[in-house]
Amino acid sequence: MEAALGLDLNSLLSQLTATQQTKSSAKLSERNVVELINKLRQLGILSEGEILHTLNGKEYLTVERLRTEIQNALRQAGGRLGLVELPTIVGVDLVHCERQAAAIVAESGGTVMEVGGELITTAYFDAIAAEINDQLQESGQLNIGELAAQYGLATELVLSFVTARLGTAIQGRLEGGLLYTQSYLRAIKAQLRGALRATASPVLLAALLKDVGLGAPAGAGGTGADGGGGGLATSLFGGGGGGVIGTLVEELVAEGSLRGSLKAGGTGWTPAIYAEVQQDAVASFFSQNGWVGYDTVKRLGIPNERQHLKAAFPDAVHLDTCVVSPSLLAALEAAVEDAAAGGGGGWVDVGPLLPPALGPADVATLLSKHVAVLREAERKPPKERKVHVVGGTWVVSSALLSALQEKADAEARALAQQALKERKASGAAASAPAAGSGSAAGGGGGGGKKKGGAAAAADDDEDDDWSMGGKKGGKGGKKGGKAGGGGKAGGGGGGGKDSKDAPGKGGAGSGPGITLHSLASSLPAWCPDLDWDEGGQSKARALGELLLPGAVAAFEEALQVAFTAGAEERRRAKDALAKAFEEAYSRLLLYGAGADAFAPTDEATAATLHRHALRTTGAEATDLLHRWARVEYVQAAEGAEQAGPLGAGSGPGGSLTAGEIKQVLKAVPPDVAEGLAAASDAAAAASVKEAEALLDKAAAGVGVRARKLDKKSEKAALAAVREKLLSSLAAESDPPAALALLVPLAHLRITGKAVTLPGKALGPVLARLAAAAEEGSELAGAVRGLQALHEGVVDYLKAQSGGSGGDTGAMLEALQGQLPALKAALGLQVAGAEGGAGEQ
Repeated sequence: MEAALGLDLNSLLSQLTATQQTKSSAKLSERNVVELINKLRQLGILSEGEILHTLNGKEYLTVERLRTEIQNALRQAGGRLGLVELPTIVGVDLVHCERQAAAIVAESGGTVMEVGGELITTAYFDAIAAEINDQLQESGQLNIGELAAQYGLATELVLSFVTARLGTAIQGRLEGGLLYTQSYLRAIKAQLRGALRATASPVLLAALLKDVGLGAPAGAGGTGADGGGGGLATSLFGGGGGGVIGTLVEELVAEGSLRGSLKAGGTGWTPAIYAEVQQDAVASFFSQNGWVGYDTVKRLGIPNERQHLKAAFPDAVHLDTCVVSPSLLAALEAAVEDAAAGGGGGWVDVGPLLPPALGPADVATLLSKHVAVLREAERKPPKERKVHVVGGTWVVSSALLSALQEKADAEARALAQQALKERKASGAAASAPAAGSGSAAGGGGGGGKKKGGAAAAADDDEDDDWSMGGKKGGKGGKKGGKAGGGGKAGGGGGGGKDSKDAPGKGGAGSGPGITLHSLASSLPAWCPDLDWDEGGQSKARALGELLLPGAVAAFEEALQVAFTAGAEERRRAKDALAKAFEEAYSRLLLYGAGADAFAPTDEATAATLHRHALRTTGAEATDLLHRWARVEYVQAAEGAEQAGPLGAGSGPGGSLTAGEIKQVLKAVPPDVAEGLAAASDAAAAASVKEAEALLDKAAAGVGVRARKLDKKSEKAALAAVREKLLSSLAAESDPPAALALLVPLAHLRITGKAVTLPGKALGPVLARLAAAAEEGSELAGAVRGLQALHEGVVDYLKAQSGGSGGDTGAMLEALQGQLPALKAALGLQVAGAEGGAGEQ
């Protein structure tokens, strides 16, 4: 090439030197240069931002040159340079420097970033990461906050690049804002082992760390190995379950270095020796006393005392306040059996045998559910029980109670005779004063033996007053002798609703009557062998509550001998029975219609529903006709000699027994007897329609109206059935009984038909309701809930028959928890305040 040009390198260099040394013949001033640049810009040869001038105005440079100088300055600064330093270094205004710095960051691909007004390269982070690693290996632990202050960086930025380089440039672990090495963690583990081995009682790990010098705030103890590691330990303890410290403790336990366990979510330590001492103390107390209270266990520092006692004493009886050993139960049961057999006068006070920590509810639970004699007694009617619990801790035999009942009944009859004599002697002149005391004849508890009681017992219409008392007494007898009706006329004010009302109703009046107060006052004299010294008044009252219903019944019976034979009383009794028959007859027709709805698809269920309706409501209607005939033909003939409520029999709920029905059929005319005999076959009829004809014939024979249902009366009868179901459901908390009310109510709501269900028909009826209910509706949800309740009730009854008491308690509680929502879904919130019992 040199040959082609005819030149060599030396000659070219010589020419260059000569050219450089040649003086310019013409020079441009600074003003000319500025004007030249401006002219180039005006002509568009140079763009506005392509050429920049320096701060001193003596130089021009391109943006590319400025960017290159910024990169060089950043490199010379070690990878970290503040933007405010650039104008001084490159001599260009800060605005242009910032603009080019942003361009450098954008084009760097992440190797250069702008943080807090500084340009920082990844190489800088790599360099300080190496420094941090050297410090970490030397000290064992470093605080991220201190590193941020040391390097003048934000804590989040330091945490970010340190986290990214863990395991590579930085050999350590990061926890809670602290860097530490594995060797340092082993040192803390060794300190923990020694500290926890020295504990003899529960301790919080946070407090323990502080006591051994591991709990100082971060930075307070220095960063060297002799700084105690307080910041690290405190940070490692943070987080759920005690953090890394909790994990270290668990490792020590697993290794066998420690005996104990973490408590309170990993924040506390309980040594095994402490738990062993606690358990020994509980076991010792239980073996010495035969019981141990939950509060005793809690005072010993044992958490979850109920679960602890269940695990420690699985064979014991677990009550609300304490746990009772089987040996104590054996002594208790022996004492009760002795009293039931007549030993000790037929009574025993079990209070001294019971733990003093037991509350009244636990005493009642222990006696009724865990003493065989009393548990068996709870399942029987009061009259069939061998023993009775009085005043919470007295157990009285039925023989002793019967003897006391005879004395109470005798006194009641004597008071009734006295009341009758005084009333007869008082005459009509005493009617005006009696108006102020209303029904003082039944409320006069303390004045039953006063000679002037007849004046307070009279009223404007004496026959009505006494008849009203007799009628209420009849209701009380029909419901099992609760003495509810005798509250006014019979003097048993406490027996009608609540025996606690007896002193208020029967103790303040001046008329004749048997009251709780008078019975309680007489008991010490009737039975002086009972221990009346301690708590005798309350026990006498409790015993009197048992005797009061029978005494009130005896009082009323004596009164009714004289007054229930009147024609007006018989008329009222017949009207009531006729109305009851009409209601039962209407319900039977409704139930028949409801059962017929099943016939097209499920004949077996339809037959079951017919049969159940006839055996319940049909039998009730038949019994009401017999009772009406008894009032009309039998009790009318007996007159004043007839005792007890008119029409009521001696069967359950006042129904007539077979012997009483036979007596009625003998007393009535032949045509009436023929109808009643036909009605007796109604319960065994094949369908409600067949029974309807039999009942119509019997009703026509005795003169009682058997009203057929039209649209209006059917609607009213359905509403009455619904109200009866809701009223019964409102007070029902037993799941099986509630289910028997809920399903007919749901059937009525969904289909508009009333049914009465036996247990075996619940499943088919629920299946039908599930298909009939509108999908997604509230009633569809209620039906699903009823199906679940039905399954739960079946399981509960099976478990109950199997005798697994503990399981049935939990099952019963779960079933009871389902009832409120189902009741509300079926309209219980709009139920009436009163209503009859639902058909079952």
